[in-house]
Amino acid sequence: MAVADVYDALICRRVYKEPMPHGQAVALIRSGRGAHFDPDIVDAFDAVEDQFRRIALRFADTDADIAQKKQEYERRLGDPLPD
Repeated sequence: MAVADVYDALICRRVYKEPMPHGQAVALIRSGRGAHFDPDIVDAFDAVEDQFRRIALRFADTDADIAQKKQEYERRLGDPLPD
């Protein structure tokens, strides 16, 4: 789950950050093989990374989704986020 969570956190656009490109996220995960991530899990991720990318693209937030999330985030914090 850690690899999937990190991949999602890196490649998804958030109200407070832009997404990291897929290739860069994959490289970062690979660099954590044996240190931050179990080598067998990273190897399994490598075998299906194209599926991770397709799923991420399918469920990516639209501009309207991000705008709505930004409004909710700002409402909860009470401060506007920088554009």
